[in-house]
Amino acid sequence: MKTLLITLVALSLPSLAQAGCPTGSETLINCTFKKGSKSVTTCMDGNLATYSYGPTEGTPELQMTRNVTDIDMQPWHGFGRWISEGFTFQNGDYGYTLRYAIDKLSEDSVIEGDLWVSKGDQQLAELFCDEGSVDTSGYALPLFDAKIANGQSWDREEMIWIATDKQ
Repeated sequence: MKTLLITLVALSLPSLAQAGCPTGSETLINCTFKKGSKSVTTCMDGNLATYSYGPTEGTPELQMTRNVTDIDMQPWHGFGRWISEGFTFQNGDYGYTLRYAIDKLSEDSVIEGDLWVSKGDQQLAELFCDEGSVDTSGYALPLFDAKIANGQSWDREEMIWIATDKQ
């Protein structure tokens, strides 16, 4: 399935930005920017998700690893022309939101993606994934099921994750 969106950062998986997800882990959303010179790679292995951003060839500029319960995911709301999902890795005051989208009514639709960088409520940057570069696990992202398995549930009315007694 096709997808759009952005996020940034990973810790402890040294060269994710260049190599994709390690064997045994699941791709969340990966893409390149600026004609392939930069990339973002997000992967999930068990209860841990990683984010890596930087030069496509070389050492990542930013890497993070977070427990899936610490990642804010915005699942597809289930209606409308576009299927889209996204998630945010926090790094102190900074948020790195990676999203993907696909036009479900178009047979020729290309998965689109973008990355938003924010500090608090202020958006600092928005990068659009190079056309054709978005790689995703498809709908629904495995992060959704991982959050459920780790005692969280999605409140569709409030559009927030809440803790359940399932831990």
